Amino acid sequence: MTTNNPIEAILSPFIKKKHVEHELKWKIPEARLTAPVEDVENYIGQLRKKSRFISGGEYADTIYCKEYGENVYAYFTVRVDTKTEQENLLFDGYMIQEDDRLNLEVASAYTIQPYLEKFGYKKAFERTLTIWQFTAGIIGITACSIDDFGDFIELSLPGTKFVKAREAAETFAFNFFEKLGVKKDDVIPTDVNTLQLMQTKQNPQSRETQTGKNGETQSEETNEGEAKGNEKAKLGGKKLF
Repeated sequence: MTTNNPIEAILSPFIKKKHVEHELKWKIPEARLTAPVEDVENYIGQLRKKSRFISGGEYADTIYCKEYGENVYAYFTVRVDTKTEQENLLFDGYMIQEDDRLNLEVASAYTIQPYLEKFGYKKAFERTLTIWQFTAGIIGITACSIDDFGDFIELSLPGTKFVKAREAAETFAFNFFEKLGVKKDDVIPTDVNTLQLMQTKQNPQSRETQTGKNGETQSEETNEGEAKGNEKAKLGGKKLF
């Protein structure tokens, strides 16, 4: 930068210029940070004070998954409210590029569920869970308790084209966890769906189904201790079960 003022010309090398944040050509994708906790209900009071409650409930989920690359997944969830029996279809494709996402207008889960496998989405697992959803600024927060898997707090960092914005979001998220009493080393950089998918892949035969005398379906635990030990080691020694 040139100037006609001789004093400014002399001092210009020593004047700290204001940093201009440049917009990236490609958006930094959304990110998730997840912390396993012992009993998520112990954190709900703090979450209500530190963030805004959005919704919650008890649900039965069927998860469909498509793998786009190594450890890159997208999910469809058929979610049934256990109290009202209302069924909804939810999509979570934060890991993939927008060009890879299905351009679908979904009015009901019934309209798309039969076609999920044709789109490459395979049934991965089923679960029952309780969910509390919050927001704190631009950060989405999901607290959940999943039967036979564990309790978690998951934070969602929005996509952005500015590096400083992502750094600020990460700082906010880790500070938020710290205020909840969760250590940074206990935070896992992925989402709850993927954690449960990994556990399912490690132990696909953990439950063998057999039919009882009255035609009722019963479950028999097999190799449960070994599976728990493997998952506990992978997730930094946190007890999930």
